[in-house]
Amino acid sequence: MSNEMLEEHGFYEILRASGVFPDHATQRISAKNASTVEANFLNEPRGTALLTMERTTYDAAARRLNSPNTSIERRATLWSLR
Repeated sequence: MSNEMLEEHGFYEILRASGVFPDHATQRISAKNASTVEANFLNEPRGTALLTMERTTYDAAARRLNSPNTSIERRATLWSLR
């Protein structure tokens, strides 16, 4: 699965087109302070507040369809959850 395919169609659309049907997912959102490596990558000061998200998707038989991936978002203060 290439980045170009994901940008054009999205992860779940590609899975369904391949005959794989997502059923449910677990997701964890948390906060952390940027490490030196993360801060350099994001061009932010070390210690900047970040949001992280890990999501794992499963099919109806509870088989994992993807490895947990972590997304790091900067400027956590700009987010609101309702």
